[in-house]
Amino acid sequence: MRAIETVIERGRGALWIAVRQRASFEGWLKLELAYELETAGFREVRLEEAYRGGRADIAFEIDGGRCYIELKTCPTRGRVRGVYDIKRSLNKRVKRPFYEVMERVKKLINTPDIGLFIMLLFPVDLKANIISKIRRWKFGDELLGERPLMKMIKMTNEVSITVLLFGPYQDGRLVREPEGLRGFLSGLSFDEGEIEEARKLSSAEVGR
Repeated sequence: MRAIETVIERGRGALWIAVRQRASFEGWLKLELAYELETAGFREVRLEEAYRGGRADIAFEIDGGRCYIELKTCPTRGRVRGVYDIKRSLNKRVKRPFYEVMERVKKLINTPDIGLFIMLLFPVDLKANIISKIRRWKFGDELLGERPLMKMIKMTNEVSITVLLFGPYQDGRLVREPEGLRGFLSGLSFDEGEIEEARKLSSAEVGR
């Protein structure tokens, strides 16, 4: 996704310190992404803005409302060449954040506002089939059932960060073309047709 890719590529050298130690970098990501969005022309970009029952990492103005983004950087377990082999609990590092944020973003954000959840999984073997890897997790089918957009971003010749974008959500459901957000989605990654094709591909992989 373009904005995330730009942020990661710009800070790849410093970010590698966190990735190879499986250490969180949400604070860094929040500030860098907010800067990137503001530079791209999005209005009223704010950090730590409260919404009903939650607090967004980043929020900005859309037509008639606000877009609230929650971010999570989630270290995975398993051996990846060039990365410290530190065991991490998937329940604590991935499963719990997934359920907690999805509960807020899907159920607490209503028209005219929009909710997005961006999860970064790292480190991930650059040659791995990330969908098959996620499906092996006990909660993997549920995660993939949300039809996230996915992008593997190269860190080294063997290591990547995988970005999962869930949403946009409004009134408890996934919205294909939310009013005022078309430019944000196309600016991140795909045009509307490509977004739908990416989701169809993800759904097909889940059903295999």
